[in-house]
Amino acid sequence: MHLKKYHVPTVFTAGMLLSQILSVFQVYLSNLRHYEKIRLLYENSYLPVPSLTVPERFTSLESAFWGGMFFCLTTGFGITFFSFSAARIWDRFFSRKKTALYPFLLFWTGCLLLISKNGFSPLVSLHFLLLPPPVFFLTLRFIPPVPGKSGRLILLHIVCLALLAVIAGKGMGAGTFSLIRDRLLLSHPAGLFFNNAYYRYTLYAAQVFKNLRQDQLKTCRIENPDEIQNDLHLKQRLARYDYLTVPNGDKDIIDLVIRGQGKELIFRHRGQEILRCESAAFFRNTGDILKKFSRKTDRHVFFRSFTFISLLLISGLTVWMLLWLPIRILCGFFAKAYPAAFFSPVLSFLTAVMLLIFWHPGKTENIPEKEMGRMLHSPRLEERIRALQSIRRQKREIAPYGVHERMSRSPHITERYYLIRALSVSRSPDTYAVTLALADDPQINVAYRAFHALGARRDGRAVPEILERIQKSREWYIQMYAYKALRKLGWTQKVSP
Repeated sequence: MHLKKYHVPTVFTAGMLLSQILSVFQVYLSNLRHYEKIRLLYENSYLPVPSLTVPERFTSLESAFWGGMFFCLTTGFGITFFSFSAARIWDRFFSRKKTALYPFLLFWTGCLLLISKNGFSPLVSLHFLLLPPPVFFLTLRFIPPVPGKSGRLILLHIVCLALLAVIAGKGMGAGTFSLIRDRLLLSHPAGLFFNNAYYRYTLYAAQVFKNLRQDQLKTCRIENPDEIQNDLHLKQRLARYDYLTVPNGDKDIIDLVIRGQGKELIFRHRGQEILRCESAAFFRNTGDILKKFSRKTDRHVFFRSFTFISLLLISGLTVWMLLWLPIRILCGFFAKAYPAAFFSPVLSFLTAVMLLIFWHPGKTENIPEKEMGRMLHSPRLEERIRALQSIRRQKREIAPYGVHERMSRSPHITERYYLIRALSVSRSPDTYAVTLALADDPQINVAYRAFHALGARRDGRAVPEILERIQKSREWYIQMYAYKALRKLGWTQKVSP
């Protein structure tokens, strides 16, 4: 009886717990495979990213747990939500008629087929194979009798949520998310913990379903180098696109195997031939051919799309529940049960619209030159940040204002963050030292942006400095941006003959 009363949290807890178990196992195996890959690159004298300064994170359950949590809160929630909804629809609208079950089974089968479009992925398939049945049957088992007016209330919630999604989709932009980050995440300890956990562990989850184009470093093996004309030239061309040749390695960690056959190159992936082309054509259109290879080997197109949709879904429902629950409790003090249940979604909708208007960043302003100096030296943090944002947007030089050294020591993370964004458009020799110093900033957001700024400056002096830092850093996210900066500065991996 108690489970029927709390059937929604019971069903969702069961579904997401199963998802977490599967996801932890999935991320852990992905971590081990990626660790073997970077170790192989290191053994062949390449610079691996992430470096071997963080091997314990790849082999620890901590990274697998938090990486798995990402999939639990996105994919797991999405599968649980759609399975729960399907069960309720079948029960309420179709009175559990067996023939009405066929469309749901057809949709489920379609998802399983889409997952395996470019190759079978066992652990991804298990999410869609194992989660829906228990969630569906638990929902049917514990679903309580519904009062006559509950259908109208559910419809009212759906209408309010749909309208809010449309308004938010049109009104929210990158500026809104920046405000949320600056005011909610970087301004107090709880927000910082969430922010830093995201940057520390999100790449372990992302590595599970990246395609080859998205992967920063790829491994490549040439099966018969003696039969390929100008083998070294081929290796160097591949290295320009971060396909790094190794003499051996397990097939699960070798992303591309190239075999020469006459004037043709045959491209294979995990034992399967993916495509072939003439050697001359490959050198003319290397980028396009490698994009095609990546597209044909991508087994996670549907999984990524579903995860993104689930992320939007849980974000929207979480915000809605945070608004609706206190409003529903307050309405209960002033009205009877049904009027309170009716007015609470309406009031939640109106509150959300007002918050969107309040949080909307408004039109960005370009600050006049005569105001810029005053605002950069203003005692008010908000004015200084607005000035820094305007400098970056207008691509102005910050050096003449003489504030960059003082701002780089600011106790406010948001000020240091927008300072490094402004320094990314600076080309003055006077700002180089500050930009480099901010690459050692203890806050991840500032440090990775500093490496982005060093790459944007196109100053070759930064290459040895970045190489030193990339091998010392213990944050994968920072190393990723440091490597991107190296590539922008023209640095490439050294290829052995």
